[in-house]
Amino acid sequence: MEPVPLDAATLPPFSNQRGCPRCGARYEIRVHFDRDCAEVRGDHFHQLCRCGHRWLERCSENPVRAA
Repeated sequence: MEPVPLDAATLPPFSNQRGCPRCGARYEIRVHFDRDCAEVRGDHFHQLCRCGHRWLERCSENPVRAA
């Protein structure tokens, strides 16, 4: 059974000011934009630190919802 994808609005907002939640690094973090994927529905970013930690963030603090 596949998990139900999260809504991007439930993710923390994207920020270049925060570092990796695991190791605290603030550099060499790969960021990929995605609209929809198996994990999250809506515009969001996948981030990958060089320590191997991955996390997701939404595009803005005020996500625009479709009417």
